[in-house]
Amino acid sequence: VWWVAEYIIHRFAFHVDVSSQLAIKTHFLLHGCHHKFPMDTRRLVFPPLPAAPVVYAFFTAYRAVARVTATPDAVADACFAGSLLGYVAYDCLHFLVHSRRHGGGSSTATTRNNIASPVSWAHRWLASVRRSHMAHHFHSHDHNFGISNGYVDRLFGTKASDC
Repeated sequence: VWWVAEYIIHRFAFHVDVSSQLAIKTHFLLHGCHHKFPMDTRRLVFPPLPAAPVVYAFFTAYRAVARVTATPDAVADACFAGSLLGYVAYDCLHFLVHSRRHGGGSSTATTRNNIASPVSWAHRWLASVRRSHMAHHFHSHDHNFGISNGYVDRLFGTKASDC
């Protein structure tokens, strides 16, 4: 669920075409400055104060869906907590992708038992995520909207062919 939400928000909210001066300024503050200065680590995560009303709106939406579907509030709260955890994990990944370079790792790296090292796998995965996301920033703003994965981009045909 998070991957689809990440894609939809990034593609349709953060990359929306705006025309009014207020909308242009708001868009720039929310996402445009991140694209203008993609390697500035001070502009990588949504600040907590402006995020608070957004988080509250999502919490309220989860509770409203629970009431309409006669689902206990505890289930809605658990789903909200999972979504919030997913967002925090995404933000950490996004920060890591922008703030560090990740070596590809050796494809032949093994542990003592001749099993592929999880560290080398993680480095290769991070390098792949970084390569895809940097292509979004520096080559085509109309591709690679999924930051934490490329599955949804493949599904909707927005995966850049060179990533």
